Amino acid sequence: MPAARAAPDELTYLATMRTISVCGKNGQWQLALGLLGHMRQLRLKPTEVTYSAVLSAIEKSNAWEAALAVLEEMLQMQLVPNGLNAGAVAGVLQRALSVDSAYIILDKLLGLWVQPEKPQLTSGIVGLLPDENDNNNNDNDNNNINEPAEPDLAYAVKTGAGVMAIVKPIGMTTEAATKQVLSTLPQEASALHVVSRLDHPTSGVFVAALGLPGSAAANWLEAQFSGRLVQKEYVCLCEGGSLGPVGSRGDIASPLRTLDFSEAGVLSSRTEVSPSGREALTEYEVLAGYRLPGTDHVAPDSEFVLLKVRPLTGRTHQIRVHLASIGRPLVGDLTYGAKKASALASCPRLFLHCGRVALRTMDGQPFVAEAELPPELSEVLVNLQPVTIQNANSEANLQPVRIQADQYLEVGY
Repeated sequence: MPAARAAPDELTYLATMRTISVCGKNGQWQLALGLLGHMRQLRLKPTEVTYSAVLSAIEKSNAWEAALAVLEEMLQMQLVPNGLNAGAVAGVLQRALSVDSAYIILDKLLGLWVQPEKPQLTSGIVGLLPDENDNNNNDNDNNNINEPAEPDLAYAVKTGAGVMAIVKPIGMTTEAATKQVLSTLPQEASALHVVSRLDHPTSGVFVAALGLPGSAAANWLEAQFSGRLVQKEYVCLCEGGSLGPVGSRGDIASPLRTLDFSEAGVLSSRTEVSPSGREALTEYEVLAGYRLPGTDHVAPDSEFVLLKVRPLTGRTHQIRVHLASIGRPLVGDLTYGAKKASALASCPRLFLHCGRVALRTMDGQPFVAEAELPPELSEVLVNLQPVTIQNANSEANLQPVRIQADQYLEVGY
């Protein structure tokens, strides 16, 4: 008996969906919009997946009108956008217009996530742009939580509407830290959803949603991360020479590609700079300079730079790979660093710590959570000799410098 063949409409639908998906990955938003219109002409009903792919394509542009139009159409189709959909629109709005414009849309969508049975906005989206004179500078009223008695345990450091900040020690996954904290909470706090992770050897603060996946709290946080509205600041120590005077700023914009592989039956991943990789952007600021004790002069192989780093994208191992790619590997990095050849091979761990996370809670309040540098990292700095570096106090010196990996010798991974 011959195999059943797909109906022409089904074949057209599948082919169109595949093409829209490719457009989403390549940022071809005009073509994606055209195909969406073609589906309507053929009376093929778009799905959540269709709209997600179209928004993914628009996300890489500044076409905020197109993003809002697709969002409106989703709502007209009685489809509630998820956090990633909302983040795609918010990201376009904050780049093309303002951060306030992005949050106005998220505030409206929050009402749908709380009451998903009513997928409609009470007023037109385009008319929701902020008044330039409307400044909301209310002080944060979030709850600070006491630190734990044992430093090697994860603990909740702060809570706000829909969000909890957790401090994770090294040697623990983000999921394990979240589970550990959840076990200490009252029974009514029955769920924490991880929306952003810290690497296993990285310490510091991260945030989790106070709710299940798909909840209003989870969508709210996912939208902010997806729309690049969350500010994360890390402190790291790298080796390999100066990056300028104290206060010097720059960014690294090399695209990154992550490869998954299996080694001895264990799944792992490795990230590398690649022209075919995804967009990645890391900002840094020089905080201090150090050298090995007992050295009378600063040589590149004995100099260390303490940086404040802000990843504007969230690629796997982004900070570590970006700095290694310009010849400034992190101290203690056994994957992308100098390893045994390091001038500071005695460092007990990866010198990377997330010290600050800033976002907004579900009630619109600023939420800032911080974590102090752990004692073992502070001790590393105490045992180094500070280098007096002239402050970058001139306006010219304070201008950010963009660095591409191909300006330096290629670092083998």
